[in-house]
Amino acid sequence: MNVNNTYIRQRNREISKLRLKIINLCKELNIQIKKLIDREIHIRGTVYKMAGKCGKRNCKCYKTDYSHEVWRLAKSVSGKMTARVISKGDLNKVRTLTENYRRYVMTKNKVLEIEKEINSTIKELAIAKSVEYYGKGKFKAK
Repeated sequence: MNVNNTYIRQRNREISKLRLKIINLCKELNIQIKKLIDREIHIRGTVYKMAGKCGKRNCKCYKTDYSHEVWRLAKSVSGKMTARVISKGDLNKVRTLTENYRRYVMTKNKVLEIEKEINSTIKELAIAKSVEYYGKGKFKAK
């Protein structure tokens, strides 16, 4: 083999680093997937506060500048935004469930990002491990 021993050692170090990177990424992927498949339920949407007047003639908002505070859940349905009023009793639960959804989306995106990095590192590893054969015991790294 005409490949320099120093070069081989250098190449092996590079290969080891790439293998270690893949192992660590797989460990992180496993952690994120466990988070992704938990049993936590969620609601798609955003909770926001809105102030407005009810329009009833006997209400103080009708005669003054007073505005009622209303909490709503907004979400997209078939490309259109819809909003629902959230009762005071359900507000904390709905907030928690929408936060669960945000965490779910962030975790899903992290999983996709890690998978992409694993794939690119596997390609780097394949290149690092490749050599060309030129006949008569002659090899050369790509």
